[in-house]
Amino acid sequence: EAGWQVLRLGGSMVNVDGYRWKRFRGPVDQRQPYEGFWHHFASSSFRIFETLALCEAADVLCVITLSSFEDPADMADFVEYCFGADTSVWGRLRAEDGRGPPFRPFVVEIGNEQPLDPTFLEQVVKITHAMSDKASQLALPFELRFAIGQNIDMNNFDAASGKLNTTVMMLKELDFLGVAVSWDAHIGGD
Repeated sequence: EAGWQVLRLGGSMVNVDGYRWKRFRGPVDQRQPYEGFWHHFASSSFRIFETLALCEAADVLCVITLSSFEDPADMADFVEYCFGADTSVWGRLRAEDGRGPPFRPFVVEIGNEQPLDPTFLEQVVKITHAMSDKASQLALPFELRFAIGQNIDMNNFDAASGKLNTTVMMLKELDFLGVAVSWDAHIGGD
């Protein structure tokens, strides 16, 4: 046993244009570096799918943070890549990339330290619906699990600021997920 229960691959590194899941599939030596958040050059070598494999080997829950700026259709492809049969388009690509069976269920965190505003709300709603619709099409035998990574300041709880409406709207819009959604709230973040 690993001695730990959860591993999260995430952080501000997802907040750049180059951090898109499709860049991190395939042979490691063929992946291109990208301009990172913290460093000019960021490696594409040990990323999403290596982390998923590590968590499976350690038998721990995995949380993968993806950019809230991913295209919703690409995020639907992500569901098929990770969980689809190898007869599906993206499941076949997963097998060609060297991973035969689907991955074990894991948590997808959308965004990291984004302001909880109408733009972020719209991105999250589009992504969660696209991913959930794809999971339904694939008839997955489990619920997708999500975490939402946003900044919250005290104005998000103040009706006079107008931001309380965004907080309430986020909760209402994601109600369809039931208990399959968690919050990675960064209180007082920038």
